[in-house]
Amino acid sequence: MHCLLIIMPMRRHIIITQILSYCFVVVIFIWILVAYHLEHHENEMFTSPNDISFETEHKLFNKTKGMFRGCKGQVDYGIMYRQDFPKLASTGIPLLTLFTTMLDHNKKLLVNVITIRNWSLFSPMVKSVLYLDDMNGSLAVLAKAYGWDVSSVPKNNEYGTPVMKDMFIYTMLHYNSCFYAYANGDILFDLTLYKTLHGLVYRHFKSSTLIVGPRQNLDMSEYYRSQGIDFNQKDAIEDILSPQMDSNLSPLWCHGEVDYVANHKAEVYNHDAIDYFILTNHSFPWSQMADVVIGRPGYDNYFVLYALENHVRVIETQQTIHAVHQTGMRHRWCRLLGKCFSTAF
Repeated sequence: MHCLLIIMPMRRHIIITQILSYCFVVVIFIWILVAYHLEHHENEMFTSPNDISFETEHKLFNKTKGMFRGCKGQVDYGIMYRQDFPKLASTGIPLLTLFTTMLDHNKKLLVNVITIRNWSLFSPMVKSVLYLDDMNGSLAVLAKAYGWDVSSVPKNNEYGTPVMKDMFIYTMLHYNSCFYAYANGDILFDLTLYKTLHGLVYRHFKSSTLIVGPRQNLDMSEYYRSQGIDFNQKDAIEDILSPQMDSNLSPLWCHGEVDYVANHKAEVYNHDAIDYFILTNHSFPWSQMADVVIGRPGYDNYFVLYALENHVRVIETQQTIHAVHQTGMRHRWCRLLGKCFSTAF
């Protein structure tokens, strides 16, 4: 009898352990299926069965004859800049130098093209700069066609990821503007960027100032599905990048459309996730800053903390700047799947 009393709890313990083991296996299996689905979904969304290429975009560029095609009521920032800042505009110095880096392959073509067109609309008020490892690649040629400057990445870590501070230092040495900013290569801006900087430029900051804000996620597949565009259709991507003049839809790169989706469709991501960093043209204490790389968890929060610890004024502009992030299902599950938890150094 005593033996049975001892054996029974042991059996229950073994059964519970087996059940937990089976549950763990099931969770791992589901994790793998979801990861595969999201990877496959992202490939479908950004490449499509058409296998759109940079050569296709060059043809679209020639076909559309400019970035304003389909942008109803688009602001002419050249006129606005000359009116608001006549002295500064007369010198040819832009209000902002805005730089980023992108992945140079077809998988990200749609996002890259939309971002390149969106930032180009700010010219000549904003000088857009793209840092790449391949200076002769198709993405470099495409960016130059839209008026961007293209330069080699100043410094990468051992895995080939750009170091944040070296891009800032290089940009500040080679460009003259009132503000300097890094933003992720899939972020879209609108008139609110100009209005915010317009208000801040008259503050006459006497010391270095960092301006930051979070992003608003826009599910690209849902966005285009609501417009009746199916990525599985043969000419879907080409229709997106080459809109018809009589279309009632405004292209996503247009600043009016960015304003609309920011107010009605996009959702604010984590408030502590920063996707753009704007600095005034005063010296920033770079010397003690670690070689953090872009796109890694915590690099944004480290930047802000480092600035505060070094007595740099920090201004949060979530309520005044729209920063729309072109995303899909993969980013919703990023943390769950563990893809985000790689080192920031």
